[in-house]
Amino acid sequence: MPNQLNNFKSIKQDYPYYIFGSDIYTDNIEKILHTLKRTKRYAGRLNRSTVRGLSLGDHVILVASATWAEDVAFLLASGIADQQIVVFFSQVGDPWGFYDFMNDLLDHLDVSEDGQSWCIPFEWIRDKLVKLQSVFFKSADGSIMMDATCFHSNLAHHMGEHMSKLFTVANGFSDEKSRRLYIDLMRWDHVHKIDYFVKEIFNKSQYFEYVNLCNGDVVFNCGVATGPEIPALIGMVGVEGRVHCIDPNGLKYLDDYVKPTVEYFKDSVITHEVALMNYTGKTQFLFSGETGDSSRAVVEGSQNEQPQSGNVVTLPCFTMDDFAEKLGLDRLDLIKMDLEGEEFHLMEGIVSLCNTFRCQVAITIYHKVTHYWDIPLFFMERLDRYSFHLGSYSAGRFEIVLYMIPNRDETVKFLSDTVPDTVLTSRKRDRLGRNCAPMDVNIIQNRWKKLED
Repeated sequence: MPNQLNNFKSIKQDYPYYIFGSDIYTDNIEKILHTLKRTKRYAGRLNRSTVRGLSLGDHVILVASATWAEDVAFLLASGIADQQIVVFFSQVGDPWGFYDFMNDLLDHLDVSEDGQSWCIPFEWIRDKLVKLQSVFFKSADGSIMMDATCFHSNLAHHMGEHMSKLFTVANGFSDEKSRRLYIDLMRWDHVHKIDYFVKEIFNKSQYFEYVNLCNGDVVFNCGVATGPEIPALIGMVGVEGRVHCIDPNGLKYLDDYVKPTVEYFKDSVITHEVALMNYTGKTQFLFSGETGDSSRAVVEGSQNEQPQSGNVVTLPCFTMDDFAEKLGLDRLDLIKMDLEGEEFHLMEGIVSLCNTFRCQVAITIYHKVTHYWDIPLFFMERLDRYSFHLGSYSAGRFEIVLYMIPNRDETVKFLSDTVPDTVLTSRKRDRLGRNCAPMDVNIIQNRWKKLED
């Protein structure tokens, strides 16, 4: 199975590689690699006519196109070994990811000679945030104003009475990096937070920092919008896996980069136009926002502004565990969830699924101030033998993800209850203890074979 990357942390200056592809996404990844000075052993661009008969030596072929699956299938059919193919996924459609956020800022990036650090003048970041209408805004008279509510340090009046909970959560994280980040997020001003964001933007991707997936795994992708995480998810689980995309909007807002992946793996990416709620039945849903990101359930009796006629539809809704039962799942390896604040109402169901499947969880906790402590505390008190981690992926208080990962020893024990000992002892395991057996070339080619109608 080809290696996969979704950030630049593993690509060093002396990384020996070619780039394969001819679309704009490949062009942009090449530009980023040059900007970050990852070019000492860069051997140039390849296409379908130049790759045949090529002697790669110790070089790999980096595939970065939207049609990555077709490109991998072609390379395998051309006799390129899977070990010499690396698929690089860009989370295109995510305004905070390196691809979209840095797209028009690369020329202003100042990179150190060793390529290990970079910075950018603050005014360029400020202007970009004004364009995004996030953190900084342009007032009617043309002056630039900062929205103080976009930073935790300006919400101290909300957090003062909850300091004991904040410290309890911080101490509940399983690594020093997460503990330090959690406390820093609560005290950083906008300068420190933006500086952290810029320094880390090329080093990690939202939802994948602590997650480990294998071929054949099953994912609940709860909340889709433009779907920037879908290519990397399907790249990890493959044809034999399943990515259940659960969103009342379905896949109607997918970014153009994501669409070829969904089409190629149409039997593996499964769409469910339903709402996840704290009950099973029917709900009214208000569709709004350019990418559906402001859509929400209509709460009966709410004093909010009444929705315009025609924007509200009635949809089936499910609790998390009821939906898993409806699908008849016999495994679930990851729950990824960003539901614009509805996460809080689904926590009981997540605990139930974690206890049943020992699945990983990547859940956003930034939509309401109280979620920063209420959601982690809920799970820390109820999930046994799980590790807890934190990731931050924006220039403000947004895109904060809580990761919950089953402990390896417990996962091995869970697997041993259902898998023969001979299988567990004879196959290589990943860091979570799941089987990751090396695959022969026939299996690899089948994994990347395009699905027929």
